[in-house]
Amino acid sequence: AVGPDNKGKVALIGYGGGAIALQGIKSGERYGTVMQMPATEGRLGTEFGFGPEEGLARHGRLLLARLRHDVMQIGLTQGAWAEDLAMTGPRDALVLVTLKPRPRILRPILSYARTTRVTVITITDQMNALAAQRHSRVVLPCHVASLGPGPSYTAIASAIRLLAAAYAERAGETATERAEIIAGIHEELDDTE
Repeated sequence: AVGPDNKGKVALIGYGGGAIALQGIKSGERYGTVMQMPATEGRLGTEFGFGPEEGLARHGRLLLARLRHDVMQIGLTQGAWAEDLAMTGPRDALVLVTLKPRPRILRPILSYARTTRVTVITITDQMNALAAQRHSRVVLPCHVASLGPGPSYTAIASAIRLLAAAYAERAGETATERAEIIAGIHEELDDTE
């Protein structure tokens, strides 16, 4: 159950400006500030994932990079963890997309993130949401069960999209200007139809 007594344990996205959403944010039933902290300063997020989750992290990096500068993805070059992590700091956010099985390197990376006060936002499955609270400021649990082999990534992709939408709402004109700059560059390059 989610409510004031469980505030801070598992967060739900409270997106939108409707009366119900705003009331839920006030009561603690919904989390309305997922993307507020790094809205104007710091890097918005070092997106991070392994295996199929790496593709989702790449997608998230692209969505967020359309809204602000200085969005990177760590772990793209194998063995360059130290170099990637050296670029992070206290005003940054790490958006972690993770499902089991998790690679061993994840634990020391999260320890480093804690040491450098990087805000960790974890998108994971419902079964691992409680464990993710140990290293995350915000946990976004997603339903990943499917009838076929392997997990369904639909809810995770939706959560990433909602993070980008929440950030765009919070950043306002800055995000709009960034999106317009990128659209202008695409037009100049003539690389899209």
